[in-house]
Amino acid sequence: MWDSIVAENTKRILAERGLCLKIAAELAGYEAASFNDLLTGREPITDRDIIALSDAFGVEPNELFAS
Repeated sequence: MWDSIVAENTKRILAERGLCLKIAAELAGYEAASFNDLLTGREPITDRDIIALSDAFGVEPNELFAS
């Protein structure tokens, strides 16, 4: 399993915006199960995922890495 600040920040953004996992996954271009795997550390988050997430949620990639 992979621990990821990106996953934690993505979860925070989803909570702030009131987005459920399924809708968030669709916005980012993922199947819900695959998106869940990224957020729970079952799959690593790649550079392509960073771009997809930042584009989908209208944030700068750096915001996903903020601590």
